[in-house]
Order: sequence, then C-alpha cells, then structure tokens
Amino acid sequence: MTNNLDVISAHEHATWQSAAETYAKNMSLFTAFSGQVPLLMEVGDISSKDTILELGCGPGDVSSQLAKFADRVVGIDFSEKMINVAKSRFADIEFQTADAEQQPFSDNSFDVVVSNYTAHHFARPQQVFEEAKRVLKPNGRVVVVMPIQREQVSFASVMSAIFEEISPDEAPGGPLLDAESPEALINVLTSAGFNNVSGRKQEKPLTLSTIDPVLAVGWDFMALHDKPKDLQDRIRKRTQENAQEYKLPDGGYLFPDKVLVGVGTA
Repeated sequence: MTNNLDVISAHEHATWQSAAETYAKNMSLFTAFSGQVPLLMEVGDISSKDTILELGCGPGDVSSQLAKFADRVVGIDFSEKMINVAKSRFADIEFQTADAEQQPFSDNSFDVVVSNYTAHHFARPQQVFEEAKRVLKPNGRVVVVMPIQREQVSFASVMSAIFEEISPDEAPGGPLLDAESPEALINVLTSAGFNNVSGRKQEKPLTLSTIDPVLAVGWDFMALHDKPKDLQDRIRKRTQENAQEYKLPDGGYLFPDKVLVGVGTA
C-alpha cells in the first residue's frame, strides 16, 4: 500500500476502467440494488423538485433509480469507460466523465449531491466534499452512504479467504477513507464546510441467490484471474466455507452488512 495520493488516485482510476464491463453484472448487486436508493431517498429527503448530482456513478444504476423520483439527475465518474457503459444503458440521463475532486459545474447548481459507495475510494475525500459544497445551492444536502469495510460481511467472505493466500500488503489502493465510526464521516463533512452534519451506523442486509457475485468481485478487485489454478481453487473453497453461516434454506445468502450514513447542509 502507498501514501502517495496521486498513485492511489491513478490506481483507483485503472481499477474502475478495467471493471467497467462487468460492474453492472457483479458489483451493482452490492452497491445499487441492496437498499441503497431507499436509504438515499430517506436521508436526503429527496423530492420530485430536486436536481441531483451523483459522484462516482459507475454504470449508472443508482442515477437511473433516483431519476424516477427527482426532477433531474446528473452522474459523473472519472472512468470514461464507466461513463460509456452508463450512457449506453440509460440514454435519457446525463452522464459526464469528470473527477469528483474538480466537479465541472457552476456554484449553486444542485439541490442534492449523493455519494453512494464511493467515499472510501476518494484519495482526497475532503477536497471532493468541498467541491460538493460549492456546487450545492444554499441549504442543499450532501448524502453519503458507504460500506464499513470490516463489517461488510459479504465482501469479507472472499477477502479473508484471499488474505490467507496473499499478503494484505498486496491489496490495491492505499489509506483512503476507511471509516468504521460515524465520527470519521462526520469529521470529513464538517471539515469540508457542511452544517448540521450527522451520521450513523446501520445494518443494510445483502441478499444474494448465489455466492458467485462475491467471488467475481474478489477476483476483479485482487486481479486473481491470472493466478495459479490451485490457488484460485483454495480461495474459492474457503470463501464458500466463510459464507456458509449466512446461507439460507433455499440456497441463497443473507449477509448482515453494515454501512455508514452521513448527511449535511451547504
């Protein structure tokens, strides 16, 4: 791992460029379709009159869902490939390739800025949220939902199996916003200039019909596809063992994942 923020940012960009084609199939089950949108709607008090900016929109699933309830939604992502996928899937929504650290919008442009499962990928989170405050209208809201890395049981099933075979030091990225308590998120938003900041931890269960998406995410995240077959087989077997306690009678899985939720006003 590294402390060089430019290196971290470059790694994050490369990761999501390479995952663009498979993200919607594998990762969106974790990040867009396990209760995130109702949570964003509730915490952000989103209404049909609101204009919304989504930071790190990926392949567009959350932007598409929010657009059903808001006046206008714009999604940005620094991965051009992600934006191309989003545009191809949702032609009626505005998507732009842009870095959340330098948002290409005028001051006072949006009612709500949403960061869904992206805050822990920002190399410079305070800068991102300072920009979010700038583009928000007076009294506009920022809404953050992010997984708690060590309490995201679904992802941990595969990552703990991987780290029995591969040193954690080989994990990509660096010291990002790996927050475990609401205070960490509250501090970032407060430092960025937001008012009335609050945060909480809550369970946000993830239901999957198969363990395959968990494996796929782990394989993409740690670039395991080219590793020796016997190593891959061991990781796959151990992941299935780790997830066994969350298996349902019908063969599916119910993971008691937890998230941090934060909100503030401009």
